[in-house]
Amino acid sequence: MDEGRVKLEFFYYLAVADAHFFQLQHIPDEAERLGEALLQVDADGRDLLLLAYCLDLSDREIGLLLGTSRSTIQRRRQRFLDQMKQLLKE
Repeated sequence: MDEGRVKLEFFYYLAVADAHFFQLQHIPDEAERLGEALLQVDADGRDLLLLAYCLDLSDREIGLLLGTSRSTIQRRRQRFLDQMKQLLKE
C-alpha cells in the first residue's frame, strides 16, 4: 500500500472516530432525533453521511477515501438520505 493511501485511510478513520464522538455530545431535541435515526442506518451509510455532512467532504473526496467512484458515492449517499427521511417520518 502506498504512503498516500495510508494517509487517506488514517484520515478516514480519524474522521469517523471524531464524528462518532460528536454524536455523543449534548444536543437539542431535533438533533437528538437525527442522531437516533443515524444510529439506525447501517455503519457504512452512517460513516458516509457523517463524512459528507459533518466533515463537508465532496462525493469525489469520499470516493478517494473509500476507493470507489464519485458516482457510486452519490448513489449511496442518496439511498442513505432516503432511509434517514423515512426514519424521521416515523
